[in-house]
Amino acid sequence: MRQNNEVILTMERVSFRYSPGTPFERLALIDIALRVMRGERVAVVGQTGSGKSTLAGLCNGILKPSDGNVTVFGMDTRGDAKIQKQLRAKVGHVMQNPEDQLFEQYVGDDVAFGPLKLGLTLDEARERARSAMAAVGLDFTEKDTPIYTLSRGRKRLVAIAGILAMEPELLILDEPTSGLDPLTAKSLLDSLSAMCEEKGTTLLLITHQLSEVLQLANRVIVMDHGKISRDGDPEAIFLAAEELPFGLDVPDEVIMAKRLQAAGVRIERKDWNAEGFAATMANSLLNREVKDGKLTKLE
Repeated sequence: MRQNNEVILTMERVSFRYSPGTPFERLALIDIALRVMRGERVAVVGQTGSGKSTLAGLCNGILKPSDGNVTVFGMDTRGDAKIQKQLRAKVGHVMQNPEDQLFEQYVGDDVAFGPLKLGLTLDEARERARSAMAAVGLDFTEKDTPIYTLSRGRKRLVAIAGILAMEPELLILDEPTSGLDPLTAKSLLDSLSAMCEEKGTTLLLITHQLSEVLQLANRVIVMDHGKISRDGDPEAIFLAAEELPFGLDVPDEVIMAKRLQAAGVRIERKDWNAEGFAATMANSLLNREVKDGKLTKLE
């Protein structure tokens, strides 16, 4: 992962209220302090209503803080129209509901819309669309498919492709695998991970699927009732399961890794997945035998 010491996102004592001054006023974020460095892959997790999506909306000016300051690439998100345009060029935000982002009639037109708005030529936008569609597992021949005929899962892939085609420096993904089958979801996350590694893209992943954090992120922020309750290395936070907010379950991968380690089997963090567990256990069985429930090295 390419990462440097440049801070690209800062939140200082940020709070946010929905419907202020009305009977429906609700405090969604409370005194948030956050810094994200260029190249980081940050996952924000928490139960529904914990403030995850609100935090994401503050990062590109969709929402403005009720209190405090949000700065992205040195720009105050409450800036004028010129600042907002610059933010849109640098920050790509895939919203939780794909229908909120799809407004063209055909798949290809929608994916190419962002690059065209950035001033690229038709040929350049077409190539951006081709590359972005491939990255999310869509064949370029699907460019002429009417969007209304797509399933919700396919619409999500089109929405993600449309943002990737703009090649943002900060990519915000809000529940990116919702509605996708497990194989498609894994393939998408693998592709996004490779893209972030290759281009040095900074990632902010909003999810309630903690297993996705292990696959994609190197830092996790745990939200609880509008506040940041934990912030750090995913492995360390998930291994301390008793400190997670109620309703957040430790990923099965972590449970399996802990059991293997307790049995004396060493397994690298990168192998905390089905393939890694299978290979590690197979290798261990080639070199050890089980006696009285304990693993013993073969002579």
